[in-house]
Amino acid sequence: MKKTLFLTGFMCIIMIEPIFAQQSVISESSVDKVFRVAIGGGYGRQMGKPEKQSDPKIEQLSKDLMNGFVLDVDAQYFFSSVWGIGINANYVQANAEANDVTISNVGVIDYYRESPVYLYAGPALVSRSEGTKFSMIASIGAGPIFYTDRVYLNSIQMNGKATTFGLNAGISGEYKINNKMGAGIKASYNIGSIKSLTVGNQTVDLASTQSVSNLMFTLYLSMYGRK
Repeated sequence: MKKTLFLTGFMCIIMIEPIFAQQSVISESSVDKVFRVAIGGGYGRQMGKPEKQSDPKIEQLSKDLMNGFVLDVDAQYFFSSVWGIGINANYVQANAEANDVTISNVGVIDYYRESPVYLYAGPALVSRSEGTKFSMIASIGAGPIFYTDRVYLNSIQMNGKATTFGLNAGISGEYKINNKMGAGIKASYNIGSIKSLTVGNQTVDLASTQSVSNLMFTLYLSMYGRK
């Protein structure tokens, strides 16, 4: 429910942003058609709730895996002073490891490491409100989330994989360095969930639905091409 409300809030921002855009001080060049590419990195927070574990080390690992690093890329084309279309891709990875952990139905493992990876890519509807020095860009889109969970038990590696439909929303505040470059901060969110994993040639059903949603905060540089 909270995730739905979060995405709904982003949608509302996109819907009301054109009103503010009409009131902004927009330079002549910003009315032209614009290509924009933004590349950034930062922090990602996995939004699922970790399961209760009997081994406190495994429980701490689950908490550690909630935090990861993010790479985020936007490629956008604005066909008016307010609206545009684009593609967003983001990559989130977390890492955690521990020694001498006890796993149910397995036993004591001398060395355990886990590294979940989330990759999202999809088209987006984009809106902007541009002033003389500062601008705001909001987007909402949909696309696949590719999830890979890499688990290392001593010297044995196992990969669990799944692909699911996801939604993405983001909002950025940007400072114009010049007419062709900017820098800013972006908050964004992926929503998705999975019910099974493919391990080797087998499909393993999960005991409960697993979230692959992430809340992300990134710093970025942007580049503009104006017609």
